[in-house]
Amino acid sequence: MDESFRVSEPDGSSYILTSNAHGYQSFETGSGVTITDQTDTSFTATTKDANQIDGRGVAHFVFDGINWTIESYEFQ
Repeated sequence: MDESFRVSEPDGSSYILTSNAHGYQSFETGSGVTITDQTDTSFTATTKDANQIDGRGVAHFVFDGINWTIESYEFQ
């Protein structure tokens, strides 16, 4: 994240480098998630919160017999 911040020498103001500064997504789970499409081996979790960059996170989880894994995700 530090690499995304720049300070302008003439006025000393801080700026955010927006060109390719967003290198990861953030699932905002502070208020929990809503579970839908639930079966014995899969479910979809949608965050109740969103952020201005990514929006609301949606992840589809699948149980492979041993572990729960994220099969796919998207942001809306």
